[in-house]
Amino acid sequence: MRVRHTGTRGFLTIRGTRDGLVRPEFVFEIPSRDAEQLLMMCPHPLLEKVRHEIFYAGNIWHVDEFAAENTGLVLAEVELHDLGQQVTLPDWIGAEVAFDERYRNSRLADFPWRPRTIAVPAVPQPGRISSEY
Repeated sequence: MRVRHTGTRGFLTIRGTRDGLVRPEFVFEIPSRDAEQLLMMCPHPLLEKVRHEIFYAGNIWHVDEFAAENTGLVLAEVELHDLGQQVTLPDWIGAEVAFDERYRNSRLADFPWRPRTIAVPAVPQPGRISSEY
């Protein structure tokens, strides 16, 4: 379960069990005040990040820019319409870490990221970014 607060809006996300690259996810908008209260009830440490949506080659990329103990870490994932969908990778995509347990949100909260030796190209300033969920 995840609680997200954007400052003006709140979201409650319930995620199912991962099956390879696929994981069912249900997102519900909740009042901002409820999101604040839920976050205060969550065990610490919390994972802090800003989520950007980048539209590239017909797909939506979720790019998470981490803060606090994970400052410097940026992870991206693409929303697929179906598992067999072909995806054009932007040049700013680095190493594949989808199956690396160290990069799961639950692990990053308990064991913060430290700079790794993975070479990642610089992310350009995209034309359309939205910090709103």
